Amino acid sequence: ALDEGIFDWFKKHNRTKALVRQINNPVAGVDNGLLALTGIGCQKDKDFGFASCPRLLNTAEGMNVLVEKQVADGFQYGITNIEYTEFEQKGIKDMPAAPGSLYSMFPSNTNILFIDLDAIQEAAKTCPIPGMIINMKTSIPCLDKNGKIKEILAGRLESTMQNIADCILDKVPQRLLEGQCKDLRTFLTYNERRKTISVTKQSYIPGKTLVGTPEGCFFDLMEDYRDLLVDYCAMKMPKMPSHEDYIKDGPTFLIDFHPALGGLFEVIGQKIKGGSITRGAEWMMEIAEADIENLHLEGSLLIEAENIFGKRNQEGAIVFGRECGKCVLKNIEVKNRGIDYSAKNIYWKHKVERIEALQIILRGNGEFIAENVKFNGDMRIEVPDGKRMIAYMSEGEATFRMEDIDQPSWHWQYEFGAENEIILKKRPQSDRI
Repeated sequence: ALDEGIFDWFKKHNRTKALVRQINNPVAGVDNGLLALTGIGCQKDKDFGFASCPRLLNTAEGMNVLVEKQVADGFQYGITNIEYTEFEQKGIKDMPAAPGSLYSMFPSNTNILFIDLDAIQEAAKTCPIPGMIINMKTSIPCLDKNGKIKEILAGRLESTMQNIADCILDKVPQRLLEGQCKDLRTFLTYNERRKTISVTKQSYIPGKTLVGTPEGCFFDLMEDYRDLLVDYCAMKMPKMPSHEDYIKDGPTFLIDFHPALGGLFEVIGQKIKGGSITRGAEWMMEIAEADIENLHLEGSLLIEAENIFGKRNQEGAIVFGRECGKCVLKNIEVKNRGIDYSAKNIYWKHKVERIEALQIILRGNGEFIAENVKFNGDMRIEVPDGKRMIAYMSEGEATFRMEDIDQPSWHWQYEFGAENEIILKKRPQSDRI
């Protein structure tokens, strides 16, 4: 970053803080974890922060610790990371949090970091290669004296970027007591594990653990979505399968929502209220502006807005605004044959074969409204830009009426409540309050 002028580039764009995360950990973006980390870091003007969670016992994960160093004229304190390869050297025993627990007494280092750019730039000058270690748990192929390939043990030189925190220490004249470390320049947030870390490091091998595989990560993501829909949206859903049944038969449901739908579960819970999802159902929401209440889904429901955030300008860039697709579903039943679970589906890639589905596509600022309607069988509904489609029942069948619109008819207004909770209010577009 120093060599390539990245810090200077950030300064030119008036950026002082940054979020650093690994791309092979998609669950880190679920719900409020990243917002809490960056919010605390910015609000309290911290220099370095770790997003942590319970750590699986005896696994190849680092841990976050509070370091105390006694120096000539006082003590130094800071939160940092210790890699699993250094536990023995540091005299650390990986003990369970409680007898019989699957989790360690130490919090996990997840490589989700908050940084102050000036502090990191200064630290990098004195420690350009932080956390230098030798990983001795490596084997490499080589030729023996007879020219045959064999595996031998070797050491791998590594650098752990998060250990730049070793250079960000607070100095005090006297030893701090318990509870006095909250005002350090370094900090840590603590969250549920499946909302913080579930990585994709290796391919799944039949008979082996799901941990660290795409299949395992997707399982955790479905569990998060189930919590969202049951606890925040008050929907009835099937239970999660066992790992064995999941690998054998596939997931008991398939859910995916675009982050713009809410990101925060408390926001999505105000856009989706009540209803039920049957075993084997699929629900895809590539949309931000939705108002769904009492939806009963058996089969596949795919909702896709062409403009999720707003319209595009002549250069093709998104202009954030209310000119986006909108969908209102009230007291709706969707019933079709859905996913073909006998096919060779790759669920974590969303590569699935469907027998039937209800697909709703919204072009431009198109709107779709349906109340007290039953959608049966395979249907593809497309709403053009500048149109509103209204669905209703007529003689026992879903019937559709198209209207012209020159502007969006409604939008969600976001407000803060007394406890700083986010409250949504549905406003007509003409209401500018």
